[in-house]
Amino acid sequence: MGENKQEKYVRPSWDEYFMNLAEMMGTRGTCDRGRSGCVIV
Repeated sequence: MGENKQEKYVRPSWDEYFMNLAEMMGTRGTCDRGRSGCVIV
């Protein structure tokens, strides 16, 4: 049936997850000076 190749998936920690979320939010900003994002948990 073919080879069974499973890629190892590493889950990010909660801190990494929320920091990535904040970075993505910051890219959506319309102001060139203050591109920042905030996530309240």
